[in-house]
Amino acid sequence: MVDDMLDVSKLEAGMLGLWRRNCTVADVINHVRPSLVRKSLVKEVELQFDIPDALPEIYCDDEKIGRVIVNLAVNAIKFCGQPGLVQIWAESQPHHRQIVIGVTDNGDGIAPENLAVIFQRFKQLGANPRGSTMGFGLGLNIAKELVHLNYGQIEVKSVVGKGSTFWFSLPIADPQEVMTRYARRIVHLPNGPHAVSLVFATVPASSEEWMADDVNTFLNTLLRRHDLTFRTDGKEWLMAVSCDELELEGFFARVEETREKINRNRLAEPLPAIRMCPLGSWPAATGLEGLLAAANQALHSPVIKLS
Repeated sequence: MVDDMLDVSKLEAGMLGLWRRNCTVADVINHVRPSLVRKSLVKEVELQFDIPDALPEIYCDDEKIGRVIVNLAVNAIKFCGQPGLVQIWAESQPHHRQIVIGVTDNGDGIAPENLAVIFQRFKQLGANPRGSTMGFGLGLNIAKELVHLNYGQIEVKSVVGKGSTFWFSLPIADPQEVMTRYARRIVHLPNGPHAVSLVFATVPASSEEWMADDVNTFLNTLLRRHDLTFRTDGKEWLMAVSCDELELEGFFARVEETREKINRNRLAEPLPAIRMCPLGSWPAATGLEGLLAAANQALHSPVIKLS
């Protein structure tokens, strides 16, 4: 419950860190599978996994999505029937360029009038006859926020007396699809950024691969809530930064200042210089079609040469 409250505070302050990257559904599931299996054994619930091989990679913060799966699965284990059965599954939806991950239980289901409020904060629908479910009613609300931050949607379908299915979508690891979802989210945010700038970043071609990996980590730690980055090649990145053209200079200065500070305390070789080229700035409310066009051109044109 304390973790839930802390997460709510971080979400409201825009300080919940995210590291979106290419992931496989199998890796995300396998990371949380042991804890869910232990939970199901304690509750004497049958837990099944149906994760097809060769699903396309997804683009998300794998730790945050793992938490969403844990939240949905633990709820399903708590509220399933007797004997209990919970299924965790995934499927590809190529026409929507996304993967859907779901959790299905055989519990009592949720009344239609409750489906409209189930994702609201501080809402709980009643006690669990099989054990304590006391909390603050934050878990599903946090799950929804984490899915939205990873450019997906979360839904629920339930039949009273038969059970419930919660599922959520995530974009495939295609930069153009993710950038499109990013732009749609920015436009509809009530307190989102007023502008977005596109930046191409690279490190010297002579940099070792492990060094480029460290730069990738460094760039991701610098991102704010409404920023986005793609590693388009081993030593190249395309970044959407939530600021206008004038503020972009401050961002560049912050990158360099932080890099120099890290290098003063770094035991390994210093991080190489990161060359950044602004590709344009667009107002968030009206100009993101231009952003998408510029991003598409940058993703499909020859490597941008920086002087």
